[in-house]
Amino acid sequence: MASLTEARNAPERQLWDEIHAIHAGMLGLEGSHRHFQPMAPNVDIDTRTIWFFTKADTDLVRAIAPAARRISASPARTTITMPASRAC
Repeated sequence: MASLTEARNAPERQLWDEIHAIHAGMLGLEGSHRHFQPMAPNVDIDTRTIWFFTKADTDLVRAIAPAARRISASPARTTITMPASRAC
């Protein structure tokens, strides 16, 4: 639960604690006609990164493919990065 004292004293830590506690969120693209997809965030607090894993053949991945950069791939998983400004 959010604490006003913690928000004043350590806002970044509180933000990451709150994000880490979220089990599902909605991910979509700004300006897209596609609906948002429920996704499970995977938080890496050390690198201040939020990862979302999905199959490479989903509508969301196809929509970001021109602006995305593939950083790893295997039959089971493909990792794609994109500029944070493209995510909502």
